[in-house]
Amino acid sequence: MDVMAVAARAAARGEPWLSLFDPPELSKMLRNKGFGVVEDLGLAEIAERFYGALKQGIVIGPGAHIVRAQKTPLWFGGSGFPIYSLAMDPTRTSD
Repeated sequence: MDVMAVAARAAARGEPWLSLFDPPELSKMLRNKGFGVVEDLGLAEIAERFYGALKQGIVIGPGAHIVRAQKTPLWFGGSGFPIYSLAMDPTRTSD
């Protein structure tokens, strides 16, 4: 199933996607806006971090990303507040 089909199914359930980002483009945009820390987790990294050994049997494929970005602290010229976004890779599809 492709990303746009997943977005359409989510919208049909009343949860429309308000944005769709290409992960490398989002990372570049955040760095250009002064975010010194940008962490992009794909499904495999999400499963490893949050499920660890319990991830056995979870199908890992293309899909959502969790992106964490943080500006440099105020004393270094930034806000210091982390922001979070969900990014999908529109070039990847899953079955």
